Amino acid sequence: MPDKFSFNLAVRKIARERKWTIKKTAWFCGVSTSTLRQLMNSKHTYISTIEKYAAKFNMSTIGFIQKGQCEW
Repeated sequence: MPDKFSFNLAVRKIARERKWTIKKTAWFCGVSTSTLRQLMNSKHTYISTIEKYAAKFNMSTIGFIQKGQCEW
C-alpha cells in the first residue's frame, strides 16, 4: 500500500462508490468541473483542502486520506 496520498484517487474512489460522474461530484462540492480537475491533478493539495473536501463528502479526514492511499 503506497503511503503517498493522492487527492485524485480519493475523489475517483468516492465518485465510483457513489456511482457519480465527475460533473456530479464537482456540483456536489460546489465547484466547477475544471476546478475539481485542477485540484485532482495538483501534486500539492494542501491539508486544509483535504479537510474541506472530506467534510463536503461527509467523511472524516482520515477516511478520505485512506481512500487516497489505497490502490484500485
